[in-house]
Amino acid sequence: MSPLDSKRAGLWARFAVLKGAARELWIVFVAKVLAILAYAVMNSTLVLWLSAGYSTLSVVDIRDLAALAQRLKRPAAEDRLSSYLASELTPATRDRLAAYQSGADPHLRKLLVQDLNRLIRGPNLYAPDRFTGVSLSGRTQALLDQPRLTPAQVAHFNRLLLEDAYPSALARPSPAGLAFSDAAAGSLIATWSTVMTLCTVLVGSLVDAIGLRKAFLLGFTVCLLSRGVMTFTTVRWLALGLGLFPLAVGEALLTPVMVAAVHRYSNTAQRSISFSIFYAMMNVGFAVAGLVFDAVRRGLGEYGGWEVAGLGLALGTYQTLFGVSFLLSLPGLLLMYFGLREGVEATDEGLKITPQTPNYTDQPLWRALCWTVADTFRETVRIFTGLWRQPAFYKFLAFLTLVVGVRLIFYHMNYTYPKFGIRELGEGAPIGSLWSLNQVLIIALVPLVGALTQKVSAYRMVTAGSAVAAAAVFLMALPPQWFAPLADGEPGRLLGRALELKGTVHPYYMSILLFIVVLSVGEAFYSPRLYEYSAAIAPKGQEASYMAMSLLPFFVAKFIAGMFSGWLLAWYCPETGPRDSPKLWLVIALTASITPVGLVLLRPYIRVQEPGRTD
Repeated sequence: MSPLDSKRAGLWARFAVLKGAARELWIVFVAKVLAILAYAVMNSTLVLWLSAGYSTLSVVDIRDLAALAQRLKRPAAEDRLSSYLASELTPATRDRLAAYQSGADPHLRKLLVQDLNRLIRGPNLYAPDRFTGVSLSGRTQALLDQPRLTPAQVAHFNRLLLEDAYPSALARPSPAGLAFSDAAAGSLIATWSTVMTLCTVLVGSLVDAIGLRKAFLLGFTVCLLSRGVMTFTTVRWLALGLGLFPLAVGEALLTPVMVAAVHRYSNTAQRSISFSIFYAMMNVGFAVAGLVFDAVRRGLGEYGGWEVAGLGLALGTYQTLFGVSFLLSLPGLLLMYFGLREGVEATDEGLKITPQTPNYTDQPLWRALCWTVADTFRETVRIFTGLWRQPAFYKFLAFLTLVVGVRLIFYHMNYTYPKFGIRELGEGAPIGSLWSLNQVLIIALVPLVGALTQKVSAYRMVTAGSAVAAAAVFLMALPPQWFAPLADGEPGRLLGRALELKGTVHPYYMSILLFIVVLSVGEAFYSPRLYEYSAAIAPKGQEASYMAMSLLPFFVAKFIAGMFSGWLLAWYCPETGPRDSPKLWLVIALTASITPVGLVLLRPYIRVQEPGRTD
């Protein structure tokens, strides 16, 4: 056998340890894809949904297309507003409008909405002579009388002007979202994310107490119901109180239980490669989610929508994305209900099944239920309080406090990057597809890196990987014009073709591409090993508790970073006005650099010995 063949055989042998693995391990891999797919579609949409409001038009707001088209095709001499709007339409819209005769034309609706929204967000729609003879509503007149308007107020004012000028053609505004400002949306996301992290910290011991199967079923059920509420309402108190914040509890239940399940359903030989595959499956979900996110926005338009046949219900683009997330939650629930066995554990001696014996079988149902809940509460408290009596646990928390810096990169990719991308690159920019490259690279790199580095400690891998990931963010802090030669050359043409871009390729596409590639390499080294480290040093039966408590430092950091995300956007990348986005990314890069520097300097004091590791 040649040396190359020997290496290939050795690499395959590292994957072959999964042969004969418990079926529950494979079910967890599939469930992770479904859970992450639903979560990522919702998460990418969340910040846009919170900020989208009444100012923009959606396709369902054009209730009489024929009347609007008639006025724009052949404006009367005295109709100066229609003449102005017609002159500002794009060539594609003009051509479609010229060919229009009557009836429904979804493509024309979409083109008109895109053009009118562009004018709504601009400063030049209102001129006194254009609105001569138009009866302005009280709300419109109140804004007109103000000496100065913010950009958000200008957009709202312009929307009201169009509603007053075309009362029969345009419906009253249907909200695309909850209409919060950037800063308010950032604070809400920070609060929601912090609540989710706090719930995760608190439910870890509950998961250990009630068992994996019950925790899976409870988590998927709460997520399903919460996403249903967010899909079908834009009433703030309903969407937040019965949708967004209960969703934090559902997501919190699924976070520690997934990691604990991989640990429980794999033996010592399978563990490293199992966590690598688990992380790769997570990124399969993220990759597909990015494509779904872009496909729905491209199909409906950034501020589009559609009417649900037979229900008389109109869903905006962002609500439709929540609906996709809702539907994706159902298969995970069914898979866990029918496929997961209670009491399964993979050991080095083989598979063990310890069925759970019901307690209080001689008692009435209501009393047995109450006593079982009380027992679960006592066991949860016992496990939770026991954590704080373990010296290694404090070193573990110090380690994870440092890791927060680099983990916040991905927090910003969820909540800062979407607005940054749309504002710098334009509506409909394929920012989700571009970010999906990260997941594609991770899917390819993580199993390979995991197989080749099984003997390297998690601490060392996290240190090296976080250094590479932090360095990647500095690429985004460079002036975008530095990447213009790449954007104008063959790399830009290839990327433009892959993303189906029209016209010249913005230099930011190239800087984002390079950033994602370098970040993915660093992530492949450190991120899967974080999960392994949390599970490896945990005492038996407390894996979910350790995984949950590993998020305690993230609890405080996410709240601060969430509000800071809104401030960074308002300061350096506002919706209108001058932007200085490199400074936004410089702040994120400096924050991420805390991780590798701290791990190197504090290694003698915070490292916990991992079972089976000597380095």
